[in-house]
Parts: sequence; structure tokens; C-alpha cells
Amino acid sequence: MNNEYLLHMALAVWSVMLGAFLCAVYDVFRLFRLVRKQNAVIVFISDFIFCIFSAVCLLILFFNLSYGKVRFYALALVIVGFMCWRFTVSRLVMMLLLKLIRRIKKLLASIKMRIDVRFKRLLRRIYTKRYCVHAVRNVHPKGLLK
Repeated sequence: MNNEYLLHMALAVWSVMLGAFLCAVYDVFRLFRLVRKQNAVIVFISDFIFCIFSAVCLLILFFNLSYGKVRFYALALVIVGFMCWRFTVSRLVMMLLLKLIRRIKKLLASIKMRIDVRFKRLLRRIYTKRYCVHAVRNVHPKGLLK
């Protein structure tokens, strides 16, 4: 009898931890969406993969700790763990990652702009040199200026 109570307690604790873990995994999917805008098909596929992953994790939890019986309180505690992570750690992490992504995008835009400016200057110099050579040849076709 004592062992059964321990299994219920373990199921409750592991349910909350699984909910937090699943939210952390979902945050990884959200991070990919923050980094790059994705179309609806890719979002659907990623959400489908997440649902399959979550279902497998729940099945493993229920088979290992409740002999395959689906307990309502365990499902509710998974949701509680998910929501606790989502409204505490996830908000902080996403806010920090969003700021980091914005800074990285600004830095990359600045580097790209500098490269573009130097490349345009190089092209302008090449064009000017070619134009001058062409103009000199048209003005002095016989090669009077050597």
C-alpha cells in the first residue's frame, strides 16, 4: 500500500516536470520562428512533430509510473507544469533571446552595409578606370599618348 502512494507521488512530480520540459521544447520551436519567419506549412509540420513528441513522452510516463493507466490528475499536472514554465521562465528567456536576436540582426545588417559600401566603391573604381581607358583610346586612337 505504501508503495502505491509513492508511485502516485512520483507520477505527480514527474508530470509537473514533464510539463515544464515540454514547454522548454516548445520554446525551441518558438525560437526558430523568431529567428526566421516561416510559412504556415512549416509551422503546421513543426507543431505536428511537437504533438507526436508530447504524446510519446506522456505514453512513456504513464506506462512507467501508472501501469499504462491514464490518470486525469497527471494530465492536469502536465498542463500545470507547462503553464508554470510558460508564464515564468519562458517569458524571461524569450524576452532575452528576442533582444539578442535583434542585436545580432543589427550587427549583421551593419556588417552587410559596410561590405556593400566597399564593394560599390571597388566597382566604381573599376568602372572609372575602364571608362578612362576607353575615353583615352577614343580620343587618341593611334596611341599618341604612350
